[in-house]
Amino acid sequence: MKIPSEKLIPGIRVFISLVLTYLAVVSGLKEINSLSVPDTWMRDFLILLGFSAVSSLGLVAVKGNAVRLLLLAVRFTTIFIIGIPFGEYLSTEFVLLTALILDITFSLPVKPAIAVTALAVAGSAAGQMDFSVYYFPAGVPSKTTLTAYIFWGAAFSFFCLYVNFLRAQYKNKINESDHRGMVIEELIGANRGYLEYAAEVEMETSEKERKRIITELHDVVGQSFTNILAITDMAEKHPPDSEELEDLFSVVRSQARYGLDETRAVLYKLHTFKPTAATGLLDLNRLIAVFTKSTNLKVDVNWANLPWDLGSQYNDVVFNVIREALINSFRHGKATQISIHFRMGNQVLDIDITDNGQGAKSIIKGIGLTTMEERVNRVKGKILFKSREGEFSIHAKLPLKKDYKVL
Repeated sequence: MKIPSEKLIPGIRVFISLVLTYLAVVSGLKEINSLSVPDTWMRDFLILLGFSAVSSLGLVAVKGNAVRLLLLAVRFTTIFIIGIPFGEYLSTEFVLLTALILDITFSLPVKPAIAVTALAVAGSAAGQMDFSVYYFPAGVPSKTTLTAYIFWGAAFSFFCLYVNFLRAQYKNKINESDHRGMVIEELIGANRGYLEYAAEVEMETSEKERKRIITELHDVVGQSFTNILAITDMAEKHPPDSEELEDLFSVVRSQARYGLDETRAVLYKLHTFKPTAATGLLDLNRLIAVFTKSTNLKVDVNWANLPWDLGSQYNDVVFNVIREALINSFRHGKATQISIHFRMGNQVLDIDITDNGQGAKSIIKGIGLTTMEERVNRVKGKILFKSREGEFSIHAKLPLKKDYKVL
């Protein structure tokens, strides 16, 4: 995301530069009348100023630093040539130097701008030597005037460079903040995806275990009854005598006893079998840990008497409310510290979330806050948002089921 004011800076710089160029025209035309130069110099003066203005406008259109340096070199050369005939008169050169410094500092990165600005001020000062233009001596400014000229160039350069440095720092912080926000969303998404995958694996494992028990029951019962049927079929085809009959009954009874015992054992496994329990609010603990590590924000959590498992419906509501609150505090509130407090009593779960972010005079509910309300309303709860300077807080009240026991 780009800083909105960042788009305006080139336009503001060009506007100021053009205003300064206009002031240079007014000042230059006034001073030319006091100089002993041919009439053609007025034409040359306006042409050079035109080149200078076009070079300033070109700085907005190009992106490469090399091309910008070339345009700045053209701009400096035109200003240098313009200043020679004026000699001891520095009013026009004051204005043009100011415009040049402004263009340099806001068109180049901070470090190159320092070097180029220093060269521009030094070169402009060196241009105040005694030259002869159009066979007329141009003269030189007094030491006091020249000192003031150099001091102004250095002071204004320092000011512009410092402002540009602060602008670059702010831009970097915004970009870093946006990058962290994207990383958090990716981590949260990955974390939820992993948890969903783990839940699917657990359900699949439970289903496999259930099918294994059913298969085992089928095999035990099938084996026992198959053996009994085989023995009785043989006895029907070849009726046994009294001694063989006693042995036959003994085998049948043994197979029936085996089948009964094994069936009871399998049914006991089936009776005591339970699907793998959900991790519940342990997911929330993992979410907070990942968030803290990713953002370097301090998150204080007071779990109080909150159990790890509130039931799937409440687990989902609490998890998503906390997740949206963390993202909201980091992205919109620019907070550095977040506190979360849980309290349970009288069949009610209270959740208080407070951050030290920038707050807002009025709360405009976006997707995040609206989603929190919808989730809390599903369990017939209430949620309240409060904001003031330096703080944003959320209070959620979730009524628990009557048969829910608070530990």
